[in-house]
Amino acid sequence: MKFKIERTSVWDSKPCDEAMHGSATYIDRRMTFHLDKAGMYCPQPTLEQARQQSWGTEFFSKGANHREEKGGVARDLDVENIWVIDIATLEDLLTLQGKYGDLIIKEEDCLEGITHTIEIYDYYRE
Repeated sequence: MKFKIERTSVWDSKPCDEAMHGSATYIDRRMTFHLDKAGMYCPQPTLEQARQQSWGTEFFSKGANHREEKGGVARDLDVENIWVIDIATLEDLLTLQGKYGDLIIKEEDCLEGITHTIEIYDYYRE
């Protein structure tokens, strides 16, 4: 499985020996809402509703492939250069953890083709 990999203490260089150059399209995802008769905000994930939001004009002026997806609206923006790592087995993951220490595995839904990020947690952050 291919993961995005990053290191808490490093933002501009290779996060680990095993990392490889990769790229993925950044997906901007947003929720749209409308007020129902009782004055409650209700999700309404349609492109038409997105056009009525305060951010609608900007949303449709940039990007490509504007669509309804995952309970909201989405658009494809620029391709980002990222670091990736292939982890095929639990043993591979544990080997990485043994070499670099604590790892944080996060769900990733803003990069096409990447479902999770591994962060090598080697420095305090808020």
